[in-house]
Amino acid sequence: SVTYDEGFNNTNRNIKLVGEAYFEVAKNPKLPFTVQANGTEVKVIGTKFNVCAYGTESKVVTSLLEGSVMQPGIRALASALVTSSRTT
Repeated sequence: SVTYDEGFNNTNRNIKLVGEAYFEVAKNPKLPFTVQANGTEVKVIGTKFNVCAYGTESKVVTSLLEGSVMQPGIRALASALVTSSRTT
């Protein structure tokens, strides 16, 4: 499921994800697009990426197709697979 914060695309571009979703995000340096999933956060300015974050798994897998993504302690550029463990 995907839920988004009040003010989405006006004051923020924050969503919460449980499961898996593919995103094509328009570039907006003033409003980064943030996916919160399974205790971690993926932040992007503009890119194409997939996030797999099922509540029953202890990891979040981000597949980057174009652009760049940032997760805590990780910065990935185009064509990368990023895995981070859930923080509890």
